[in-house]
Amino acid sequence: MRKLLYRPKPFLEETLFFPSRENEDRLAQILSKAKKTMEICVFAFTNDKLRDGVLHAHRSGCKIRVITDDECSRFAGAEIYNLGKMGIPVTMDNNVRFHMHNKFVVIDSEVLITGSFNWTSQAVSSNQENLLILQNESLCELYQLEFEKLWL
Repeated sequence: MRKLLYRPKPFLEETLFFPSRENEDRLAQILSKAKKTMEICVFAFTNDKLRDGVLHAHRSGCKIRVITDDECSRFAGAEIYNLGKMGIPVTMDNNVRFHMHNKFVVIDSEVLITGSFNWTSQAVSSNQENLLILQNESLCELYQLEFEKLWL
């Protein structure tokens, strides 16, 4: 990992709180604009609008990979299998005793989105959730290393 003596101020620095349809739209918009890569590591993924944002980026040529929890992949409306059918590499943890409980996405090795937010419709409409969005290559590098450890 490289160390920076000078850390430039991020171009993108934002916080999203839920429940909020407006913030769901904002997150889907950010996801859809990914150009090169997107590494998604989320506990639960059942949200159609976020799926559509991911698919838009995929269709535009962005290379995407998704990790989710094995138990959550069996939830009604789980998107992991749909994404796999669309040609996006996907995997689940293989530990029956513990959960893959992370909630983050790294976009183009520049933007990190992380927080308590599960990618579900319930999180958007009912839950008290949050996301922090940062443009920070150093943090992205750390999260990408963690993603690679979890990628099975």
